[in-house]
Amino acid sequence: MYKLYPITYYEFIDNDFCFELVEIFQAAEAAGKTKGRTFQGRYQPHRRLAEYLFLPEEIASRLKSRFIETVAEPLSIARHITSFERIVMYKYPVGVGFEVHDDEVSLAEQEMAKVAGIPVIGGDFTGTVQISGPDEYGGGEMVFPDHGVTAKPPAGALIFFPATRRFRHGINPITSGNRYSVVMRPYTNALRMDKLLH
Repeated sequence: MYKLYPITYYEFIDNDFCFELVEIFQAAEAAGKTKGRTFQGRYQPHRRLAEYLFLPEEIASRLKSRFIETVAEPLSIARHITSFERIVMYKYPVGVGFEVHDDEVSLAEQEMAKVAGIPVIGGDFTGTVQISGPDEYGGGEMVFPDHGVTAKPPAGALIFFPATRRFRHGINPITSGNRYSVVMRPYTNALRMDKLLH
């Protein structure tokens, strides 16, 4: 079943919800409540240039409900989901984007993040919701080099894949505009990812 991934769900959320999310982020940014995002437990803007915001619980609950209905139930993984990491919204401005990486969290990353007092986002799967439309920014494609996939989906689409080393991915440099996205990371009760995917 690994070959099914990454999966794109078009119209995961509608344009009105996307606009609402951008307004929430911009208001938080104006109030100084967004922060620079890290990579591997450290702030490394030459490898990842982004601002982030943990979304309010009311908004997060709406996204989780939509995820269960649209993604988890059809894939028969809903009963395995035990919890979600806090849902994060990102703004990638003009710059390097995010170098190719995987979403497995190492012990070293956890320790560095603990020392620096910054969040590490875990989870067994990754769901990335595209909030900006493709005409709102230049560059910024999501790439999966090991799978030959390059994606720049419409606003409201979700790209879903296992958070394992098999699914290295990155974001190409942003050449104009701002690229907004939301990342959802569910945990499951499966002892091994292979057990859930086969």
